[in-house]
Amino acid sequence: MLEFKEITYNDNELLKQSLDIYLTYFPPQETRPLEKTISMIEKDNNYHIIATLQDNKVIGISLLYLFPSLKFGLLDYMAIINEFQRKGIGTKLFSFTFKIFSSKIPDGIGLLMEIQKDNVQKINENEVRKRRIKFYKNLGCKCLNGINYLLPSQIGGHPEEMYLMIKPIKNINSLSRDNVFEFVNAIYSKIYNYKSENLTNKVFYNSPHPIPIES
Repeated sequence: MLEFKEITYNDNELLKQSLDIYLTYFPPQETRPLEKTISMIEKDNNYHIIATLQDNKVIGISLLYLFPSLKFGLLDYMAIINEFQRKGIGTKLFSFTFKIFSSKIPDGIGLLMEIQKDNVQKINENEVRKRRIKFYKNLGCKCLNGINYLLPSQIGGHPEEMYLMIKPIKNINSLSRDNVFEFVNAIYSKIYNYKSENLTNKVFYNSPHPIPIES
C-alpha cells in the first residue's frame, strides 16, 4: 500500500532510507554535504522531508523548504527510485508536498523549483530533462521568464543555468522583480549558504519589470 508522510529527524530508519535516495539520485554538484542536510532536518522547522512508502520502504522523497515571511516555498529535491518511476507516484508525491506547503503558508504566492535546462548535447540526458520539464508543466508549474537563473555549484565548479519554475497558489501572470530578487537571495543564502551578490546580479541582468510567468 502506498503511503505519503512527513518524517522527522527521530524516524531513524526512514530518514536513513530517504538520505540514501538523496545521495543516489542527485548529481554531486547539486547536493549539499550530507551533514548540512541532516542538520537542517534536525534543527530548522522550515525544512520538511516527505517520504513515499511502499510496504514501509521509502521509494521516493521530496525536500521542502518554507520561507513564510516571503510567502513562498522551495521544492529542494524530489525523486522516485527507478523501479517505481512512470507509475504516477511522482505526481502524487508532488501534490502531497504542495498541499503541505499551501497548508503551512495559506496566503502564499507559490512553490518554486530549480529545473535543469534541456540544452545538453548528450541525447539521452537531454530527453530525460525534457521529460522532467514536461512532468512539472503538466502539474501546473510554469517558468519565470526573463531571468537567467544560476544554481550555485556545491563542489566549487561553475554555476549551472537552470529554469526557475513556480507552481502558484493562485492564477497569476507575473511577479514583481523585487519579489523574485528577494526569493533568489533567500534561496542562495539559506539553502546554499552563498552570500555574494555576483551571482544574483547575473541572474537579473537585463531582467524585465515585472517578471512574466509563462502562459
